[in-house]
Amino acid sequence: MSFAAPWAAALAGVVLAAALCCEALARRRRGALRLPTFSALGRAGRRAWLARLHWPVRLALFALLLVALARPQYGYQVEEERRKGIDIIIALDTSESMRAADMRPSRLEAAKRVTKQFLARLENDRVGLVVFSGASYTDCPLTFDYRTVAEHVDQLTTDVVYEEGTAIGEAIANAVYRFDYSKKRTRVVILVTDGEQTVGGLSPLDGARVAEAKGVRVYTIGVGSRRGTVIARGIPIYTRLDEETLKNIAALTGGRYFHAGTAGELSTVFDEIQKLEKTEVKVRQLKRYREAMAPFVAGGVLLLLADIVLFGAWLRVLR
Repeated sequence: MSFAAPWAAALAGVVLAAALCCEALARRRRGALRLPTFSALGRAGRRAWLARLHWPVRLALFALLLVALARPQYGYQVEEERRKGIDIIIALDTSESMRAADMRPSRLEAAKRVTKQFLARLENDRVGLVVFSGASYTDCPLTFDYRTVAEHVDQLTTDVVYEEGTAIGEAIANAVYRFDYSKKRTRVVILVTDGEQTVGGLSPLDGARVAEAKGVRVYTIGVGSRRGTVIARGIPIYTRLDEETLKNIAALTGGRYFHAGTAGELSTVFDEIQKLEKTEVKVRQLKRYREAMAPFVAGGVLLLLADIVLFGAWLRVLR
């Protein structure tokens, strides 16, 4: 048993100790406990017997109420529960081309909305978020806290990564190294992009080979029009969907490629990915305390009633 307000428990100990010391001094001086309330009782048998009970009853009443004030609790424990689930890293393209409006209101906003809908349907899967443009970084590590991941997704813009371009290979490798490999689980990267690699460094297929070596499946989703589109922001930019590379990434890692030309198709793709084979994962659960103050309050109330009846009404009758 523990106390939610331990200061009250400490106060109870101090008060009880002080009360016992006062009682001991009173007995030493007077030879027996005498309370001013009972000075008129004399030495009559029943009144003397009740007088001797008055002090312990009030002391117990005070102790019970102080313990109740400390809010005793019980039942705290940490358990591990087995659940069916997978580990998912969503690698989301935030490059300039994701501003294209062939998916309303833009490719990025459509991807964000569908990603949040996907998160809302998860139950036992851990999920994390990697964002990329000309470089990539981990925006949210693996977690069961889907609300937090959704909040991170909601804050994404095409300016969140300063480096311009599209670094697909780096994004895959970054996502792969965000997994915990200490236990056997199904690990999946969902790569959402609308373009082709436009920067140097790790190539998309080399990133896929990193995933293959780690046993991570990469599901690639090509968003936007297959024929490409022009984005006007200062200098017009033409963006093209490199489906061949995305298909090769998926094939190399044992995943699948999906094309999503509309927000509705993108939502369907996420639904299909959610139906993947699940593996067992251990989830640490915290069992919270249960309040246990009720018995102490009840005991205190009963002693209070006894104090009123026995040492109030009855002693007046005996007077």
